[in-house]
Amino acid sequence: MEQIVSNYLEYLNIPISTTYCEKRIRSHPEYPSLLSIADTLDRLGIPYQAARVKINDLFELEYPFLLQPAEGNSELVLVKGKGDLEQVNEEKQQSHGVVLQAEPVESIADEQNKKYRARESSSKKLKSVLLAAATGLMLLPVFQLGSGILIVLHMLATMGATVGYLLLAKDLGITYEPVEQFCNSGKNTSCDSVLQSEEARIFGDITFSDAVGIYFLSQLVITGYLLPFIQGISSLVLALSVLSALTIPVVGYSLYYQWQKARVWCRLCLAVDSVLIAEVALFGYIYFNNGILFNEITLVPVLLIFFIFGAVGPSLVLIKNRLQDAGALERTEEAYHRLKHAPSVFTHLFLQEERVDTTPFEKELLLGNPDAPVKITMASNLFCGPCGLQHQDLTRLIDAFPERVCASIRLFRSSKSSSRMLKANRYLLAYWLEHIYGKPDGYVQTEKLLQEWYSFMDMETFKEQYPMEGEISEETEKLEAEHYKWKEKVQISRTPTFFVNGYPLPNQYRLTDIKDLMPGLADLLASRKESRNATPSVQKV
Repeated sequence: MEQIVSNYLEYLNIPISTTYCEKRIRSHPEYPSLLSIADTLDRLGIPYQAARVKINDLFELEYPFLLQPAEGNSELVLVKGKGDLEQVNEEKQQSHGVVLQAEPVESIADEQNKKYRARESSSKKLKSVLLAAATGLMLLPVFQLGSGILIVLHMLATMGATVGYLLLAKDLGITYEPVEQFCNSGKNTSCDSVLQSEEARIFGDITFSDAVGIYFLSQLVITGYLLPFIQGISSLVLALSVLSALTIPVVGYSLYYQWQKARVWCRLCLAVDSVLIAEVALFGYIYFNNGILFNEITLVPVLLIFFIFGAVGPSLVLIKNRLQDAGALERTEEAYHRLKHAPSVFTHLFLQEERVDTTPFEKELLLGNPDAPVKITMASNLFCGPCGLQHQDLTRLIDAFPERVCASIRLFRSSKSSSRMLKANRYLLAYWLEHIYGKPDGYVQTEKLLQEWYSFMDMETFKEQYPMEGEISEETEKLEAEHYKWKEKVQISRTPTFFVNGYPLPNQYRLTDIKDLMPGLADLLASRKESRNATPSVQKV
């Protein structure tokens, strides 16, 4: 489902990171529902519309869009045109469908999306270099091999290694759309059914895919980098021919199993069988033309083949196991985040905490819409590095959900506060009262003021950037005293400290987790507020 969504957004030329987008959807508490998609689009700042539409009315919509043919079903279809819709209408035979249609945007503000996208761009370049180098390494021996028969053998090994890679990729959950279409098109064809069966497990953890990869990759090394540059070619060819002859029963059993037992064909397996049969035929041709002489065999080439298989085999299996472990760890992490980022779980935890008084001051150092349902109070120290970093995260959170989150900044003063801290607190509050408070763009200017302070945290530099004349007013002293009195009242002991709607942020959570809880958390807190404010009905007896 998440791959279909990322393909849809890329089709709209929206600059998303496919990895990040898919990870956000899979980590959502309601995955694999449409809500996980909708909240991810909210997180990325992509406008969208969703509605339940009659199937016949879908032809009137503008393409492309995402369609869930049966409501409540996790299946999702990307409809790019009339042909896709006609196929869905013919196959599903549903009366209604749920449509989700996104609006193209030129940029995504989410910082994580930008990081993932930059990493993907770098990975694409590295993959291009790797592909070019691998292609060169496979083609270079062609110019060194003097015999046309050896060139054919090398090309067959290359084809086998390519199919082996595709088999290993399927084991690791890496999918390629052309390969999936090749595997599943036609009647009685399903690569997954065969490859995931018990018969595909050869020995312990060694699967058919592993064996194919090991055999052809080892053969590719031998044909590409031993045959052109080593003496005793006939001994190597003889040893390879013996190995090839041993694959005849394997091919026979593979065809028998697919035909009689599984009763379904694996096209990738058939491709492997075809290459193996072609190699047997090639070695047979070499033998009947006196190219293989058993009396010329020597020990060294045989040992070389043995050591190559011994090195390639364990290396390939170990790398695959590592990748599978990494994939399993990622799936576990996503399941953990689905639980952790469920708004109901978060509210259950933070409601266990003792609520403190976060009643807004008359003149509040506020970021965002004061009517937002999620109200964060931050106890901050102007000379605290972590406070500066957390302030950036807080700003990104409000920028992502401007109508759902607001924040109040309360300045910290401890019993050991230095004079520089007290002067900085007073000066910043004085400047804010005189030049920012009450302005239409007060939120933007307040955000910029704090960002500027945390960028250098130096009083003299700050005064140069924000000069102010005259004495500190009594109004400033009153507001400053309110901040310090509140700190003493709620017994703040460290900075930064966060409260969400009056409750301390649970220890299991960080400020960045609030972003992952949105917008579900905002909807939940808004509904709680409405239920508390509702006037109870009185029934006459």
